[in-house]
Amino acid sequence: AAGKAGATGATGPAGAKGAKGATGAAGKNGATGATGPAGAKGATGAKGATGATGPAGKSGTMTLPSKLSWTSASTSSATNRALSITTNYTKGTGYVMYLDSRASSTSYGIYNNGYSTNGGAYGVFWNNRTKSFNYGVIAQAWSTSSSATGLRGYAYASTSNMTSSGVYGYASGPTSNTGRHYGVYGYAYGSMANTYGVYFVNNLAGTGKKAFINPHPEDASKSIMFLCLEGNESGTYFRGKSRLKNGRAEIKIPEEWRLVTCRDGITVQVSAIKSLARIAVMDYSRDRITVIGNEDCEFHYTVNGVRLGHDDYTPYLENHDYRPDVRGISYATCYTKPVLKILVGNGILNPDYTPNEDTAERLGWKLRDPKNVPASESFWLHGEELDRKIDADHDQHRSNMGVTEPANASISPAQGGQR
Repeated sequence: AAGKAGATGATGPAGAKGAKGATGAAGKNGATGATGPAGAKGATGAKGATGATGPAGKSGTMTLPSKLSWTSASTSSATNRALSITTNYTKGTGYVMYLDSRASSTSYGIYNNGYSTNGGAYGVFWNNRTKSFNYGVIAQAWSTSSSATGLRGYAYASTSNMTSSGVYGYASGPTSNTGRHYGVYGYAYGSMANTYGVYFVNNLAGTGKKAFINPHPEDASKSIMFLCLEGNESGTYFRGKSRLKNGRAEIKIPEEWRLVTCRDGITVQVSAIKSLARIAVMDYSRDRITVIGNEDCEFHYTVNGVRLGHDDYTPYLENHDYRPDVRGISYATCYTKPVLKILVGNGILNPDYTPNEDTAERLGWKLRDPKNVPASESFWLHGEELDRKIDADHDQHRSNMGVTEPANASISPAQGGQR
């Protein structure tokens, strides 16, 4: 029989590593670890193509605060703007600025005080162009309790050799144009007793005719124009018909004529009607005019006087009205032939109707070069020439203002301005 097992012997040295066994099945995912720090930003990729323009939204409104003001200061000699507004409308009615001003007392749509120490000052300067009916400025005013003024101009010249114009109107067109040109057009409607198309204080003067125009009573294609009687005094008159009775008559003097006529300077003319009677004026004044004759008859009379307060009038003035101011340009289209003949004779114009530069220099009149005259005053340009001048002026003005063609409307205070 086998004997008992002996004690276990010492462990022998490890054998060589066996071949790697097959990978076991993957265990379950462990919990997500903490996020590491962000890596460096990569380079920007190429810009993609612009997408299609979406539909335009509804027009909005810009509500301004109850008080809005800009102040602007600059020492630059270039054109400076306190406020610039540019618009670009391709259809419909466009307003560069539309203001609706309402107040319980005084209300101004625009109130602007233009002041310049050297050069021109404009309360409002508007450069508006269109191929259809065009207004540089439209001003409307309504009032329910007091006076309303659509457009009011005020100008002040601080030295004696300067000219000021509250409203300056200039209109021009080619001589072949059959339309009409109005420097200032005034229209008023209402009762004839208190309605004035133009109302002036102090004097009214002009270099042309003063007239009234009536409709032709028989020919609808024509009107009738009568010219005003002119003289070297501010005259008043009344006229009428009376009759000698017992060789004597007293002319009835209208109270309104007596109230506006000077005591001196009265003249009376009388003429018999259907009679060879000899008649004469015995005495005449603002209060009584007596006529006598050698037989009783009807007679016509005309009584002339001088307006009260205007009896010191003198017809000679310093020439401010016939001063051509554009060098080398013919003024033949500006005046009638009789006036042109006078202007050549007194040395204001040359025989070709251009300004006489010797006369201008002697009298201290400044002549402008044609290229420096704005299109609105270039009366000698017509057609395509005038169009090119208008375009050039328009572009130059926009350049001076620092304006470029806008894609849409914008409003901004000027450089150096504060809101």
